[in-house]
Amino acid sequence: MTRDARRWAGRIGRVGYAARAVVYCLIAAIALDAARRFDPHEPRGIVGALHKLADRPGGRALLGLLAVGLLAQAVWRGVQALTDVERPHGHPARWWTRIGWSFIGIFYASLFARAVAFVCHHHGDGGAHKRSLVKRVLEHSTGRALIFGIGVGLIVFCVVELWRAWRALFIDELDDRALTAGRRRAVSIIGRIGIVGRSFVFGAGGLLLVRSAWRARADTIGTGDVLRHLVAGPFGPPLVAAIAVGLFAYAALMIFEAAWRRNVRV
Repeated sequence: MTRDARRWAGRIGRVGYAARAVVYCLIAAIALDAARRFDPHEPRGIVGALHKLADRPGGRALLGLLAVGLLAQAVWRGVQALTDVERPHGHPARWWTRIGWSFIGIFYASLFARAVAFVCHHHGDGGAHKRSLVKRVLEHSTGRALIFGIGVGLIVFCVVELWRAWRALFIDELDDRALTAGRRRAVSIIGRIGIVGRSFVFGAGGLLLVRSAWRARADTIGTGDVLRHLVAGPFGPPLVAAIAVGLFAYAALMIFEAAWRRNVRV
């Protein structure tokens, strides 16, 4: 890539990280509300949050701005996966890292599509559609193995992220020139809290998917289902409230990434 292309890719990435911060703020707000008052009939999860935002006064304008950021995040992940715009520690990214970036890009592209649909008044019932799709997959033995594998993958991801939080490896992704000693300490604390909080969500989702595959029941398809199971468990509301704090901290880490990420290496 040329220097100008790298510069523009970096700008797109920063917009995308800011949008990612908004997404995690929405999930954290949902978690706090679930800890305070959980209604099983109320839409939950990030898609439910986008739906509720669209129905508020001025919500569609805000959702349109968020959609732009979600598209930027999807484009940035595609650039990461297909080019060497970001080379960790000066070396090209490994193939599994590129695959991970690709899946993240697909996820944010799907959120962009849902946000645009809500802006255009096309709500639909995405939860019911996904649940019926997962149910059809679980009806096959290979489908059960697939769901089981995804669940195990989420658990492994949780463990890797906890190790990343312990080592504070995320600081290596930020520009040293922008980090004073005080900023470094603050980012280290906030980042660790944020990654641990997010890891518990992925780990719980992985465990629930493994259980769904074992029972051949499509009872876990998204963030809303994870929150429902966590709230219903022992120490549910305090645990979910603590996770919400972690998700807010992760949103703050995404703001740090947007401002200080060392994401354009020549």
